[in-house]
Amino acid sequence: MNRLLGPWFVVALVLGAAACGSDDELAGPYGHGGSGGSVDGSPGDSAATDSKPDTTSKGGSGGAVGDGSAGFAGGVGGSAGGVAGAGGAAGTSSGGSAGADSGPNLHICAPVGPPECDPPADTTPVECNDFDPCYLKVVQAGIQAALTNHPELFDTNPPDASPGCTLVLDVAGYVAAVGEHVIASGLCFDPGAPAYEEVGVKHDNGFAETFDILTAEMCVRSGNGIYRGWCSPPWF
Repeated sequence: MNRLLGPWFVVALVLGAAACGSDDELAGPYGHGGSGGSVDGSPGDSAATDSKPDTTSKGGSGGAVGDGSAGFAGGVGGSAGGVAGAGGAAGTSSGGSAGADSGPNLHICAPVGPPECDPPADTTPVECNDFDPCYLKVVQAGIQAALTNHPELFDTNPPDASPGCTLVLDVAGYVAAVGEHVIASGLCFDPGAPAYEEVGVKHDNGFAETFDILTAEMCVRSGNGIYRGWCSPPWF
């Protein structure tokens, strides 16, 4: 019986295989997409979030198999990591297009919104750098507001100080007046008490910036050099 049906059986198998097609053909117009981004070149899932400083987060690739959905966004870095890559386009016959890679590590200013002033769980900074500041202009405006609104805190012509010195008569009051403006601007403020050597400004627990607004002679410091740097996570 096998000998009689053998040739027809082989033909039937070939025709059946052609009729059924491959899994790729059955996927229809959607094709194969991919999964999420990767972190530091190693495989990651769609929610990868731990890109380290000075690296590039990879963008997600296309939609999942057979559903044509958009690809996941790439892993977004921590406070010092790259911006998330864009998600892939919806699946087509060749699958979703690849998501864009993020740029290199940048100091990204916090978005506008209500501040989060509670300290982080761990207040030990793991990275500090001197990226361009986000809050320099706000602090400088706070210094000017203190000079304008609280003249009693200053001596603009001290006899024994360096030329151009505006002497601070009440350091705590001066720092508090600057902080009042910073807080009113929607940010969080650390006065650096009790030494008041440097003040801190943050929007949330992504990072904080440090400013030195007082010289060793107790004069007001207000130029661009007051910015000292950036640390993540914040110490306050």
